[in-house]
Amino acid sequence: AGGEAGDARALELYGLALEALEDDGGADSSGAGTFLVASQEIFASVTKILIRGGKYEDAARNELRYATFVDGLRGCESGRALARAYLHAVVLNLAGGAGAEAVAVLRDCCAVEAFTNSKAAGLAHDLIDTIAAGDRGAFDDLVKTSGILLEVDNAVARLLKKLTQAKFDQVAESIGNRAGAFGSQGGSFADNEDEDDLT
Repeated sequence: AGGEAGDARALELYGLALEALEDDGGADSSGAGTFLVASQEIFASVTKILIRGGKYEDAARNELRYATFVDGLRGCESGRALARAYLHAVVLNLAGGAGAEAVAVLRDCCAVEAFTNSKAAGLAHDLIDTIAAGDRGAFDDLVKTSGILLEVDNAVARLLKKLTQAKFDQVAESIGNRAGAFGSQGGSFADNEDEDDLT
């Protein structure tokens, strides 16, 4: 079945499947590779449905949930999947207009070594920096030439290619000065962490 009702039912079923995977995954390293493949397909399907419904921030949270899941797997190489999920989460928050949340996600992800040293991390930093600078030309060039469209799923890539000027401006305003001069691959996230934490 299609439409909103069909998507809601699919999300319900996928939710049950994910709960089962999370209950079973990671306990036995001998099955970690199987869990990784199965989880990637299911989590990706959930993200696509949420994107189709315009629920970009929910989709970002789903990607972070996936990253947590694969990080808990033992006995398989999950670093690339984890880094890709974090990059997805940053892009999805940007697509939803939640620039400050994208910055917060990126800062948190930089504490994870498998992400910090990845190509995905550099791309995520560059996205934040070009938007924070309000440089639409640099952003468009980054999307077209950096290889980011090959690093993310097609549904996520389409959001980058279709980002409107109004949404770009909204995200830039949302980010404000929080991402300025963070740089690519930068330790400047850590350098600015204390002054950003007002709690």
